[in-house]
Formats: sequence, structure tokens, C-alpha cells
Amino acid sequence: MVLTGEAAAAAAVTATEETKTYHESLKGTAETLEEIKVNREKYESAWLKQWVEDQEAYADLVAELRTDEEKLNDQLRERLAILAKATGATKEQRDETASRIAASCRSFPIPPLPWGNSAAATKGPM
Repeated sequence: MVLTGEAAAAAAVTATEETKTYHESLKGTAETLEEIKVNREKYESAWLKQWVEDQEAYADLVAELRTDEEKLNDQLRERLAILAKATGATKEQRDETASRIAASCRSFPIPPLPWGNSAAATKGPM
């Protein structure tokens, strides 16, 4: 069907108006999607931030509840790791440092054994 004259002009105007309406609709949809994206990112960011804060609070709690023995054990491991990496030290220097590290751990008070600390009690059956 071929339109002529006024009918063709009316059809062109209608098509132009429909195209404008379609583009405005697309623009509105794009803006709505962008708002949704921004809101989602804000929510995810807030949720992630809260999750990280919760994990840090838990880690702090666990660190606070550690016993003195656990702290000393970690310190011993750190010192031994440093000593293991000290390749420029002589054997004598390394042995002296290892002895000092071990001595620093002995300064931690050892509770008495329930059966006493006498030599006979610690040697076992004879």
C-alpha cells in the first residue's frame, strides 16, 4: 500500500512521534537501570563494609582471648623464623641467638605439677 499526500504526511508525523516516545521510554528505562545499579552498589558496599568490620571485630576478640602461652608461642615462632632467614650469621652466632630465644621462653612461669616438682617425681619409675 502506497500512501500519498496528506496520508503520507500523517503517517510520517505518527512514526516520528512514536519514535520520540520510544526513545524517551528507552531513556527513562536507562535512567531507572542506572538508579538501580547505584542503589545496588551502595547496598553491596554497605553490606561488605559491615561484613569486614564484623570479621575484624571477631579477629580482635580472638586476639584478646589468647592466653599468655599462645602469645609466647607465636613470639617464639616469629623469632625462630627470623633466625632461619639470617643467612649472614655464623654458626656460633646462630647457636647463641637460638639459646637466647630458648632462654626467653623459659622465663615464662611453669605451674607446679600436681604430684610435685621433686626430682624423684619428674624422673618417673626407676
